[in-house]
Amino acid sequence: IFWIFKNFKMEGNGEANATEVPKANMYQELIDVYQEELAAMDEGVYPNTANLIKSEIFRLRGNIIDTVDVMADRWCKVRIKVDIPSDEYPNVNFVGKLLGIKGKTLHELQETTKTRMAIQGAGSLRNAEKEQELLQTGESKYFHLKDRLHLQIDCLNYPTEGFYQLGH
Repeated sequence: IFWIFKNFKMEGNGEANATEVPKANMYQELIDVYQEELAAMDEGVYPNTANLIKSEIFRLRGNIIDTVDVMADRWCKVRIKVDIPSDEYPNVNFVGKLLGIKGKTLHELQETTKTRMAIQGAGSLRNAEKEQELLQTGESKYFHLKDRLHLQIDCLNYPTEGFYQLGH
């Protein structure tokens, strides 16, 4: 990963130099490398490795950071996943409790914390057959169905303020 960022230069105003980094996605070069590796790999032999590469491509396409430069004065998307203990408490309807009536509870929680929340993972859909059908399509937007049930919380803000919002 380092070899891509060693030639990355910032302008005096803190913006990326457009001649070196495409505006569409600053990680496009790394995404291309990962896609080449994925194409050369036999997914049947190494399914977990392929899933890790696919999730990393998904993360980079969404500009979701994994390291934070707190000195930079740029907005970023900070994401955390909170596990829902549905295996330990099988009789509790966590999805229903989080959503509330017509999704009102989750919507109010998002407004008060100024974040975006999504219930994802196995069991997040009402219909288990539909869940399996979507998984078999192989589309990256359904990869979360392979994970445990979790609440994904996204915050778009300056890094320090974003982590503060997620912590409170």
